[in-house]
Amino acid sequence: MKPPSSGNLRFVLVADPGLPSEMARDLAPRLPADLRRRIARGIRWQADTVTAPLAADESCPRRAAPYTLVLPPGRSR
Repeated sequence: MKPPSSGNLRFVLVADPGLPSEMARDLAPRLPADLRRRIARGIRWQADTVTAPLAADESCPRRAAPYTLVLPPGRSR
């Protein structure tokens, strides 16, 4: 899938409490400029962080932690 060439894209880094969350908060302010430079110059990126315990499912190690995708009003997947 080709990324859009213009517009606003917001994403959220979800990290475990402690060091992973600190690293995400440190990285988030730098990511928009890096993404703009590497992927699409016309996009305004916004990075946010959320701290949440991410429990691994030991019965299925390849399964990702559950998540909720939040889209702006009027947008669909």
